[in-house]
Amino acid sequence: NSFRIVHTQSSRILGSWSEWNNASSQEFLAILEREKALQELANLKSPGKRDYKIEITNAVGSKDNGGAILGDELRIEFIIRSKQEKSAYVTILVYGQDGSITQLFPNKYQSDNKIPTNTDFAFPPPVAPKKYKLIASNPVGEDTLVVIASDSSVALENATPQGIYIGSTKSLSGTKGITLQLDKSGKVKYDVNRIIFETREK
Repeated sequence: NSFRIVHTQSSRILGSWSEWNNASSQEFLAILEREKALQELANLKSPGKRDYKIEITNAVGSKDNGGAILGDELRIEFIIRSKQEKSAYVTILVYGQDGSITQLFPNKYQSDNKIPTNTDFAFPPPVAPKKYKLIASNPVGEDTLVVIASDSSVALENATPQGIYIGSTKSLSGTKGITLQLDKSGKVKYDVNRIIFETREK
């Protein structure tokens, strides 16, 4: 018998198979692990003592900047402040109003997510190709962008079923371990910042 995994809030099909066997069961478990890891990253809190500080300098389309109308381009600009560290690994997730979580950065256009600290960074970059743009689209409402800076990569490899977001070369289990370590042990240096983007029809 065929079966599939469907995200209850967004109705996204996360995976489908024609039969249950060893291969399909492994894929099934991998999808559950990936979704759990994304949830953990999206809900990550900043530590009390921070070696990094994410300073948002501009967020085009954010609620604080008046939001966006359907079809508008969205962009976020920030600086990762650090007195000690010269670089940081950056991961950007979008937490949709339907409960879905998608890794936006790193991706197939920008696979290297190690960026210098104390330097302006824009996502998407100003010279990005036309198909690599963030566009305000349906459903209208609020979505939360989560920016994570850390001294080790927490990006997920192939973070979405579409296969267009390519993260680090770390395995999913390794990424999950880093996620838990970030949250609980405090050994990894990191910071988290969130920006609410608001999309309106007009």
